[in-house]
Amino acid sequence: MTKRINLIISSAIVCSLCFLSSGCSAPATNNNETESVESDSALLTDTSSDSSEPKDIAETNGEAEAHVPIYESAQIVDVMDGTGTEKIGTISLVKANQSDCTDAALADWFFNYVLNNTDCDYHLIIYNDVANKGVFANANLIVKDAALNKEKDGTYTLGDDDSGSTYYTVNESEKTISAQKVIADEDVVNNVKAQVDKVIPESYKNSPQYAILVGGEAGKLNCKITIVNEDFASIDCQNIAVELAAKVKELDLGIGCFCIAFQSDDYTLHAFSGLNDLTVQDPNEINTQTDIEFETNPAIETELFPETEMPEKEKEIESLSVITKVYSKYLESFISSKDHHYAITDFVIDYISIESPEYTSRVLASIPEISFTDNAIVAYVRFYVKPENINQTEWYIPNGRFYGSWVKTSRCLIADIVDGEYQMVMQATGW
Repeated sequence: MTKRINLIISSAIVCSLCFLSSGCSAPATNNNETESVESDSALLTDTSSDSSEPKDIAETNGEAEAHVPIYESAQIVDVMDGTGTEKIGTISLVKANQSDCTDAALADWFFNYVLNNTDCDYHLIIYNDVANKGVFANANLIVKDAALNKEKDGTYTLGDDDSGSTYYTVNESEKTISAQKVIADEDVVNNVKAQVDKVIPESYKNSPQYAILVGGEAGKLNCKITIVNEDFASIDCQNIAVELAAKVKELDLGIGCFCIAFQSDDYTLHAFSGLNDLTVQDPNEINTQTDIEFETNPAIETELFPETEMPEKEKEIESLSVITKVYSKYLESFISSKDHHYAITDFVIDYISIESPEYTSRVLASIPEISFTDNAIVAYVRFYVKPENINQTEWYIPNGRFYGSWVKTSRCLIADIVDGEYQMVMQATGW
């Protein structure tokens, strides 16, 4: 059975930390001369080379390249299961230097190779000269300087860390690519952390749970601070939140989403404060939530079919079933994830609403870069996740609420038929 790997695109990037991947990844070979490589999770077998002849390099984005196309030595490989007996997908691999992956070269690769090999689940360029970095592409998106994890057996899997990477959108009609957003690199992140740390009182740092998490788009970073002091159990944390927000804003570090978690000890969260965009909002607008339940799990009542909204049409009932299955599969990918910001131990889908045909048409029409089928479903999903580490989780961004050891949040999503079955092709915090 073919395994389709989709990159999730968020049209509302505010306060979103690396929410672009569905968590699926597949190994890629690290040796052009090796015909097959086995790993615990997958086996790659070199099959035929690209059936299409490389096309002449087009002038793209106003540039013209005279050198050999970077995809001339591309390999199309089968992704096999761990036993090497069943094919579960197909990908393409290219090796090139980072400096050769200019915008013009990537546009040439995308329009003359990627789109001519749509049977591949996705495509990778592995840098020769930069360790564990490369370029990822599917039919809708290009990610330059993406992190690649090198496995012990010489294979590569897509990494969780997207610092320093650039996300491109594509215009197929004009055959151009353009940078949509640039993720801050490690040096920028570390500098911001160091500057923010200087304005935090030392009395709030006396715990291993003290942390400053920074990431996201350059110039519009996300910053979450976890501070610990026994007095937080009895004092007004709102005043402290305003004071710290004001100090951080004065630093002018390009911080957008700004959050503070107040703990009285290593385990107890007493308040949570947040602003959507510190670059434009006044520190006094920060909102502090104190009605947090600590001792019990959330009282979750499944509302997939609320009595007041019982679907009357069979198609609507079928759509609810589809979204339940698709989003459950997505959330399952975060159970025991290596990314500690999003790793969870459990989840519950609390409520699903299927949007009307009229609204669905408007949403799909607003995303012309993707060709949806007539079976596309636009839905709203509300759900709970139970993070492995409540103090380091990012599930609360941008619209989550803490309920003891759970986080309640929501997403809008689009599911469509891909390779004969429904899959999630896009999600966002709103349309």
